[in-house]
Parts: sequence; structure tokens; C-alpha cells
Amino acid sequence: MSSLMSDRLWVLVLAAGEGSRIRHLTTDSHGKSAPKQYASFNGEASMLRKTLDRAERIVPRERVAVVVARQHRAFWARELADLPPWNVIVQPLNRGTGLGLLLGLLHIQLRAPGCGLLVLPSDHHVDDEDALHECLLRAVEHTTQARGRPTLLGVTPERADGGLGWILTAKRVSTDVRDVVGFVEKPEPSVARRLASAGALVNSMIVAADGDALLSLFQSAVAPTIQLLRERLAASGGRTENLDALYQALPACDFSRDILEREATRLAVVPARPCGWTDIGTPDRLSRVLEPRPHTACVA
Repeated sequence: MSSLMSDRLWVLVLAAGEGSRIRHLTTDSHGKSAPKQYASFNGEASMLRKTLDRAERIVPRERVAVVVARQHRAFWARELADLPPWNVIVQPLNRGTGLGLLLGLLHIQLRAPGCGLLVLPSDHHVDDEDALHECLLRAVEHTTQARGRPTLLGVTPERADGGLGWILTAKRVSTDVRDVVGFVEKPEPSVARRLASAGALVNSMIVAADGDALLSLFQSAVAPTIQLLRERLAASGGRTENLDALYQALPACDFSRDILEREATRLAVVPARPCGWTDIGTPDRLSRVLEPRPHTACVA
């Protein structure tokens, strides 16, 4: 990682989701029903703790921020007790992944103008953390070399899962980077199989970017929301306790559908090397995580 990016890079962890599709299957270390990011499988650390460990291999703890939901306080209060309080960004309501990411980005920019950002969802299982770590560094390095261009991490799937988002790519810019030309969200299984055969990648929702370049992706879709959030955060010194009324009035925003799909041609993607990656958003994917795995291949 270049010294310039390493000095100003922050990691933003997204941990505000409900995980409703598998909530009946996920429990914390005490056996209490919990959103998937706080769940513990096979006696291991929670998904969120693993994501925090992943983040702290990239940047110091002081530059790891986490977006959480107020209603989950009983879970994150203990999980995040070792983070600086300012780095815990509390949403009053769940208004979609896009709004959560935007709030986190604006919050960090208030303290660190000119920051770079690596966004990590907190619901990913990984067999080989070292392999994923190398991929994350490559994504950060590429966005640095490309003057902040937002760069996704794309997964080569073992199975053609129609329940995930897929990235369509153009010819390779280099052996490690491709241009994005479009997205296909949750296709039919037959379409997913064709996409996989054609070399499409699964969208991990991991993205590295210069903060301003990432913010510019939101401009055409939610410019008024940016202004309202920025003004409110600036007036409160970054505190998020009084966002209830504003959040009620803001339109929901899905990062993949409302932002990435609209701005596809401005993005690059780094294909991930085999690392045993799985998004555990469905009972089927969770069951595969819990089964013995004979090898480490990227799974979708």
C-alpha cells in the first residue's frame, strides 16, 4: 500500500442490517437471537469481530469506524467497547445500505478531509484471511494509482447463485483490474449460470475509493440528502443522536441498486483470489459455511 494512502486511509464497517432472512438461525456467543453480524458460529468470534480484525490488519484501530443501528445497542455496546466512541456511528433507523454508507463517509470526512476509504460489510465469512487481505491491499493500491477511482472487489463464484449481485466487466485494464460496464442484481438461476460462464464476478460490496470520489457517486442520486446530512453533522460536531426526524424524512437508498448501478462505468473491479468468501445472507449459504469445507475456493 502506498504511504500516501496508508496515512489517510480509513476503514468503514457496515453493521446496521437486520439480517432478517436468517435471524431465526443466528445467535450470539450467549445463545441469544442476534442479527447475523453479531452471530457466533462454531464457537468462533462474531462476524463483526472478525470484520474488525480484518480492518485492523489494514489501518490502526483509531481509523476504523462502524455504522450500527440504535436498536442493536445491546449487541454492539460490548463488541465495540475498544473503539474510540467517535468511531461508532449510530443510525436511528435503517434506511438502506446506501444511506448508512453515506452517513459513515460524511462522518469520517468531517474529521479527516481528503481521506481514503475501504468499505467492509460485516456479514462475510472467509476461509483464508491472508488471501483476502492481499486482495484488499490490491484494491486500495489500485484506487490510489487511479487517482481515487472507486474499486470494487469481485468474487469468482464456485456456484452460480442467483440471489447475489453480479458485476459485468469489459476487457482487462491489467492482469489484476477490470473496468465495470454494468450490474445484474439477483438474476434467475439460469441467467446466473450464463453470467458465471461468461466470466462475470459476484459483487462483494467491498469497495476502496478516495472519499471525495466515492461521495461523487452519490451526487446525481441523492444530492439533497448529502447536503442535509452534511449540515446536520457539521452543526452537531459529528454527533448522530439527533438524526431521528431527519432520517424519517430522507428517502431510502440501496448502495448497489441506487448508486453503483447508476454509476457503473465510473468503477473498476479487482477479481478476488480464492479465499473461501461467502455472504451469509441466506439459510443455504449459512449452511454451507457450517459444513466442513474441503478446500478454500471463493463461494457465492
